[in-house]
Amino acid sequence: MDTIHKWLIDNRITEVEVLVPDMTGNARGKFVPADKFMKQESLRLPEGILAQAVNGDYPDDYWELVDPRD
Repeated sequence: MDTIHKWLIDNRITEVEVLVPDMTGNARGKFVPADKFMKQESLRLPEGILAQAVNGDYPDDYWELVDPRD
């Protein structure tokens, strides 16, 4: 991880785009400030983005797939 941190600093990267594929293979994620990215040991993304359909809607059984207590 130190190599990544050094590269971000050396190349003056100010934002990191964090992506994961959803159920349809589309990239979902968010932009994180580089300094925040380097300070955190983990990163949280809303689990709902993994169930989102191609058109941006959610399946009818969405609440069976996710737990609002998480």
